[in-house]
Amino acid sequence: MPVHSREELVAALDANDFERLLGTPESEWLDFKKEPYLLDSDKGRWEYVKDIAAFANATGGCILIGVKATKDPNELQEKATSVTAIPKKLVNSDRYNGILLEKLYPDVQGLRMRWYPESRAVSDGLLLIEIPSQRGSSKPFVLRSMSGAEDLPVIALGVPMRVGDRTSWMRAETLHHRMQGTRQVEEAAQVERESRQHASLVQRAEEHIRTLTREMKWSNVATYFLQALPPASERTGPLLNVHGEDGLRGALARPKSLRTMGFNLRQLGSLETRNGGLAYLEDPRRCISLDRDGLFTVGAYAEADFLGWYLNRARTDASSPMRLNPLVLVEFTLEFFRFVYAALIPRVSHGVWTFRIVTEGLQSRQGGVLLNPGRHNADHWSDGAPASVDVTVHGAGRRKGELRLRAG
Repeated sequence: MPVHSREELVAALDANDFERLLGTPESEWLDFKKEPYLLDSDKGRWEYVKDIAAFANATGGCILIGVKATKDPNELQEKATSVTAIPKKLVNSDRYNGILLEKLYPDVQGLRMRWYPESRAVSDGLLLIEIPSQRGSSKPFVLRSMSGAEDLPVIALGVPMRVGDRTSWMRAETLHHRMQGTRQVEEAAQVERESRQHASLVQRAEEHIRTLTREMKWSNVATYFLQALPPASERTGPLLNVHGEDGLRGALARPKSLRTMGFNLRQLGSLETRNGGLAYLEDPRRCISLDRDGLFTVGAYAEADFLGWYLNRARTDASSPMRLNPLVLVEFTLEFFRFVYAALIPRVSHGVWTFRIVTEGLQSRQGGVLLNPGRHNADHWSDGAPASVDVTVHGAGRRKGELRLRAG
């Protein structure tokens, strides 16, 4: 099965499971090379520096040397088709780093090179070059010279950008604007980019709720969803160690909670891998979805065995309103935010997290719902307040106001 994220790529390499790479497409974060860069030629050095700069000017990525990629006429991207391990003696890491220092400005921070297998006893392997996401204030990363680029001036500046699975060049006008513009202009552009990214996140969050409602078969019951949206920033990439037992999978499988058998995020079954993230849909009462960029969604239905626990024991008419238990609502909400604060926010040290609370079917589904007062137990049997609207959305996605938290 192809890999879908940097974490899955590294996990496959760590396990020496090279066959899993086959079928993986090149993308904005991954490039395959059959052979090492030919650093003895101007063109080879230019190709290497150009590729590193392209990832640094985007959101970072990986170059994996020793894998052949080809493009099927019926597909848009090249995919890994064979593993062609290279002799380790052909790569001098000091020379690779020295060429970057000589030909690229500014320096790329955190670049890392690793062999797989790592054993010195193995003479051939795959070389992984990891380019972390770089600070916006360091961009653009500019080639000092275009020497080696075919049909281009010997002395010139160029800014490559990674777009999808290809490299394109920034126009001279755009380059001039970015290098000569004031910090205020750049900050305004950054705000605009993050605004677009945030709007895209909200759209994806809304689609998640529609998908989960359909898959959980909740179209005829009232529902309660909580969502955490990661910072909309070019520095925010996939979360690290999503699938490790010592990472997010382990944290989500064994979340800290007030009560082991309470109304929390603990699962009765196993987490499944979905689109590079994690999901739990086995319990008909609640669901969990975690995308690899940190978008986190939990949901629960308003039935007598969860959000309406205890208060509907005497309810015999399915068309009568469902009483929501305020204590269950508070506990479930608390456990959601406990996990976000403990496991997600520490993994993203910058930017603003936003939160959404979405309820649906409060009036229209199965007679609607009533919310009982959250006071002494005697009040639980008093008349509850009916919902005033059918659907509510609080937080990101509203016209006014947001629930926001700055990380770091």
